[in-house]
Amino acid sequence: MKKLLVLLFFLVFASFTMSAEFALDQGAKKIGGTISYDSYGGNLYGGGDLLGDTTIITIAPGFGYFLAKGLCLNFDIELVSQSSGTDSLSYLFGPGLDYFFGAEKGKNVVYFIGTKVFYGKDDDGRTYLNGMFNIGSAFFLDKNKHASIDLTANFYLVNKKISAYGGYVSGTIIRFGVGLSIYLF
Repeated sequence: MKKLLVLLFFLVFASFTMSAEFALDQGAKKIGGTISYDSYGGNLYGGGDLLGDTTIITIAPGFGYFLAKGLCLNFDIELVSQSSGTDSLSYLFGPGLDYFFGAEKGKNVVYFIGTKVFYGKDDDGRTYLNGMFNIGSAFFLDKNKHASIDLTANFYLVNKKISAYGGYVSGTIIRFGVGLSIYLF
């Protein structure tokens, strides 16, 4: 059993130290994040939860590891500031999986599609469980493909537990963002 644990440790360690030849190759790492701004009016969720105009600013740093060429396992954190008459701050985190299309060495622009699951709470004690689908593009800034500007469009399926209503409320949000990523390979 001890030998099996030692072998497992070395296999896991070796997978994280593999040398990739390109930003989107197996073994490459991605550090980055996005920022987005949303503004809308009306009653998104019903029941008086978000009445009137609402402004949301999201900062989402994250880390990714390429399991295979173009396939990136992510772990992201979302810090969400929401203002709709009263202010609230939410902290969400969770894993995701992105697939990059056109991941050849010579390309300066690649496209990606992915999904993420977020869990978190806000300062009012509401619990969130969100699913997200995202599409976007990465525009590499240097010839060695170590940095990119990312443009994203996200579709959120939001599920919030609100104790004042005795249950969950849900809705959808479409969000556009811009980000910066650094690739280590």
